[in-house]
Formats: sequence, structure tokens, C-alpha cells
Amino acid sequence: MVFMGDSTMTETPTGDPPSCDFSERSLEDSLCLYRYLFEHSGDVIVMVNPEGIIIELNPRFETETGYRKEEVVGKHFLSANLLTRDSLDQVRDKFQRLMTGVATEPAFDIEARTKDGRIVPFELQGSSIPGKDGKILAVQATFRGIARRKQYEKDLKDLKDFLETVVNAVPDPIFVKDHLHRWVVLNDAFCEFIGRSRKQLVGRSDFDFFPRREAEIFWKRDSQVFSSGQANVNKESFTDAAGRTHIILTRKQLFQYAGTGEKFLIGVIQIQDDRKGSKTGWGQMGKRVRGLMGK
Repeated sequence: MVFMGDSTMTETPTGDPPSCDFSERSLEDSLCLYRYLFEHSGDVIVMVNPEGIIIELNPRFETETGYRKEEVVGKHFLSANLLTRDSLDQVRDKFQRLMTGVATEPAFDIEARTKDGRIVPFELQGSSIPGKDGKILAVQATFRGIARRKQYEKDLKDLKDFLETVVNAVPDPIFVKDHLHRWVVLNDAFCEFIGRSRKQLVGRSDFDFFPRREAEIFWKRDSQVFSSGQANVNKESFTDAAGRTHIILTRKQLFQYAGTGEKFLIGVIQIQDDRKGSKTGWGQMGKRVRGLMGK
């Protein structure tokens, strides 16, 4: 690759690299295109030679880390103080695999250290770049910033932890669904009523467990709440894991979590066939959740 900037790798190949087979473009045009993508990528791209020396990086590197190009190029990637200790071990292992001829390593999360000492999360994917003779010319490491994703995951975990504490304090069966109609939080009473474990239910939907006719009704009511934002109270039939059919009154309300803006549907079930179920369940749960949800 001409643009890599390493004195041992300046030989210009006579044909297109195997990974860049542009049948209607000249080699020069192909390299110009790659150079443009390299320079203007929204991701950090770092090129490392077979000895582990950083030989090139794109402008996004300085934007994300604060290091200038001349402060990093020429250093070994393990001694450049760019990664945390745990991340160094991961990256060393992936680099060695790529140097054995593995074309691409699956993306994984690492932590990088900026010039001012901040620890920033990235998703890293490595790819080996072979020469015409099959030998590895360099490894390309692509870093994608994931700080927002990490914060979102933390916020969502905090929300789920809070909701699990809240809903388990209410005796009525309670469920929380995301916008894809999947159960994300369930209380013990709901799992007992359904006849399934929480592990079996979380991440699944009504269609995975209920007769199709019942599931279609539940889905339709949920969609109405998600689209309108209005609470819904509906009397419906419900078949548990043992095949018993119950008459239930389900109260559903849309809540929007202030931390992420994500919308959730929270439902409280009152069992009507034997007059179980507390009439105060919705009120107990609603008061505790509204503050967190920003309602």
C-alpha cells in the first residue's frame, strides 16, 4: 500500500490487491479511492506493520485521542500508551491471529486512553492486508466510538434493575415490554401465573407462548398503547402453561424513560375468574415508576 508511510513497504504492486478487485478502474484510481475513504472515515483507522509498529493513521485518530500523528507513528502499538492493560492483552492476541493469515477478526470492545488521560470505549475490528505473495503487509485496526452505546446500556440496566425492584413489591402479575413487544422485566407473580421461569420469558413475545388468537389480541392492544400513548384497560382470555384458561383484566400504560427516551409498556394483570388480584396494584406500581420515567 503506497500510502502507508513505512519505508519497507513503498514498493508499488503491479496489479490490484486481492481485496480491491476494481475491474473497470486503474490501480491508481483504486488507491485514490481507498485514500479518500481512509482520510474521511468517521472511524479511527490505524495501520500496523508485521512487527507491530504503527505506520499510518487517519485524521480521526487525533480528533478522538488528542494525539498528533507524529507522536504515535513509529511506535509499537503495545508501548504507545494508547490502550488500557486489559485491552492490551486482547489486542495482542488478535494481532497475533491476524498475522497468521486470519483475514478478519470479529469486532470486540476495548478501552483506549486519550492524551489527557480519559478512558474511552471503542469497538475494534482488525483486518489483515496480504501482499501478492500472500504474506501479510499490514494490519488495519478500525476503532468505532461506542461511548453513547455504553451509556445507553448502563442506563437501560439501571432502569431494569429499578423496575424489577418495583414490580416485585406488587402482588399482581406485572410485565414490562419494549417497543418490539418483548418482555424485558417481569415480576415473580407474573412468572408464577404464566407457569414459566423468568429466563424462559425475558426477550420473548406473546406469540412464543400463547395461542395465536390470544397473542394477536395482546399484540394489537399493545400497539394501540405504543402508538397513541393512551392507557388501555381490556378484559381478555388467557391460557397459562398448564392449558387453563383465565379471564383477566389487563391495564396497560406507556412510560418513557427520561434517561434514554425509550418507551416501555407496563401492564398489570388482575385475575377475574376467581376474583384474585389487588385493585390497588396499578396505583402502587404507577406511583413508584412515574418519577423515574419523567412522567
